[in-house]
Amino acid sequence: MANTIQLKRGNKANFGSAALLQGEPAFTLDDGKLYIGDGTNKIVINDAASRFGTCATAAATAAKTVTVDRFALAVGEWLFVIFSNANTAANPTLNINATGAKPIYYKNAAITAASLTANRPFLLVYDGAQFELLGDIDTNTTYSILTTALIQAGTETTGKLVSAKVLGDWLAGLTGTGTNAGNLVLLGADGKINPSLIPHEAITEVFVKTSQADMLAIPTAHPGDVCVRTDILKNYILQATPATTLANWVELAAVNIPVTSVAGKTGAVTLIVSDVGALTGLGTGTNAVIAAADTLIAALAKLQAQVTARAPLASPALKDTPTAPTAAVGTTTTQIA
Repeated sequence: MANTIQLKRGNKANFGSAALLQGEPAFTLDDGKLYIGDGTNKIVINDAASRFGTCATAAATAAKTVTVDRFALAVGEWLFVIFSNANTAANPTLNINATGAKPIYYKNAAITAASLTANRPFLLVYDGAQFELLGDIDTNTTYSILTTALIQAGTETTGKLVSAKVLGDWLAGLTGTGTNAGNLVLLGADGKINPSLIPHEAITEVFVKTSQADMLAIPTAHPGDVCVRTDILKNYILQATPATTLANWVELAAVNIPVTSVAGKTGAVTLIVSDVGALTGLGTGTNAVIAAADTLIAALAKLQAQVTARAPLASPALKDTPTAPTAAVGTTTTQIA
């Protein structure tokens, strides 16, 4: 007599009401489990705990939950979990099969916000107190350009390393001639800075002009430049731009310099006629009163004429009708009588 073996199959959702005869096998298509009936129950013969689960908890919710078929929480147990939503909450926890929320740690520290990216399997191991995430938590597969700002700020690990390299290059003088922004200024073979790298404010130029208009029209004047005004014998320095504004030019105070020599003589000088040249042009043509408008030569000529017109003390030759005081009666002196 031939025996007939029936194999039932279907999805797990429809398997609960199925009855199996003793020795009758059944197979669930969606979870791959094989069952044998004993006349009363359905016994799983490939019953191994699942090591994979998907967590659909919202990104901003720290308390993550997941259901994993036949997984029992125990020290040393491990599983892979995919988070459907990237985590944005700090200090997230994981509760598997309602066994209690346990912290998720990485390198023995609580997970921070935005550390769990979406749709990537994470390997978790339970140590009796928390789930320790193994492997690399950084899942970034696209990289932005490392900018100068990041390097200078040192806000990224790579930025700090590059900053150290750039600093080393600067100290070694390997950044060029100093013509670019941020570079060191290197000295030339003569030990001096190239003049092209020195701002105009550090170099004073002197301009000679004959009028105020010419001074205000200096096109290349910079603060610190000096203008010599030959029309008024004054000097000005530019304290601010623009040079076209008169108020930006400040008059330099005159310095009183003592006379160091007269007619080629130094020290205590005593002048003689030869020191100032011959006085020519003096005459006796007039003895008029000296006027304030007279030149020195004209005044001396008048003075000479007046002196010449005076009678000498010895044997004067008087003219016209000279007069003298009448002597008192009885005067016997040499007084004119």
